[in-house]
Amino acid sequence: MSITGSKNLEVLRERIAGLVPRARIISAHGQMNEKELESIMKAFVAGRYDVLISTVIIENGLDIPNVNTIIVNRADAMGLSQLYQLRGRVGRSSEQAYAFLLTPPTREVAEDSLIRLRALEQYTELGSGFQIAMRDLEIRGAGNLLGTRQHGFIAAVGFELYCRLLQDAVREVKGEKPDTKIPEVKLEIPVEAYIPNDYIADGTARIEVYQELSSIATNDALAELEKTIADRFGPFPESVGALMLLMRIKFAARSLGVTRVSIQTNGTLSLFFEGEADAVRKNIFSLMHSSKTPFNVVDAPPQVVLRGRLSGNGKKEMAQEALGIMSQNPCA
Repeated sequence: MSITGSKNLEVLRERIAGLVPRARIISAHGQMNEKELESIMKAFVAGRYDVLISTVIIENGLDIPNVNTIIVNRADAMGLSQLYQLRGRVGRSSEQAYAFLLTPPTREVAEDSLIRLRALEQYTELGSGFQIAMRDLEIRGAGNLLGTRQHGFIAAVGFELYCRLLQDAVREVKGEKPDTKIPEVKLEIPVEAYIPNDYIADGTARIEVYQELSSIATNDALAELEKTIADRFGPFPESVGALMLLMRIKFAARSLGVTRVSIQTNGTLSLFFEGEADAVRKNIFSLMHSSKTPFNVVDAPPQVVLRGRLSGNGKKEMAQEALGIMSQNPCA
């Protein structure tokens, strides 16, 4: 079984036919209609053909126990989970199986692609799917933990809320009530906040730290976690320090009933309030009274927005200033 792009199918078919004239070859790709594709797959499963040349459409749901070899062309252009699925198309019986991943010369392959291929080489044991998924998340990145650069479903809700939704789902399965007491706060702050690979080298450990961060809700708990992380991995690099700063901004915002904090590159700070009208008025009045920063009040139902101008020069300085503004408030 050979995997390649649809444009190269016929070229590859002719080449294989020239090298192995006696081989019975058939090809399949996603542009075929459903009946034609089904007929081809049934014929191959029945053993009427020796070689199937296909695109990646066969990565899922195909179980052919007698197939013992797969050759994947340009494996460097595919994702880690995708390669894992393709590799799983062979070795589905007692027959010894082989998976050949073809790439250009190493010097021409991107570093991320080499990392993916090495991970696939590393995780070969039965049941390695979870480790592959974790490694794939690490290579592609979970995105900015508290920001907007995410992937897939996580992109829609954010990594922190995603973890909480997952925790709630587990509680529901166990017959427990989901924890819905903690309101969410969305941050739009242009700072790089993440745990770099050279700080916590082990991928699983990094994910565990992210999960711990997503589960805490107070500054005291964050301070304890900071001590633990520093004891285990050393002083924080700048991006981890920024991550902790954003966590504190979330806590301060939550205590004020702020559902969204936005800092634009020109220094404009916007605080979005939602909720019961009297509580919103009380929180806004208290913040404006305690802060030296002048704010404009914008009524944008169902929200009320406070907009002010920060004096800090850099992104981190502006974020720290925003934290100071919200932390000075007696309600915070």
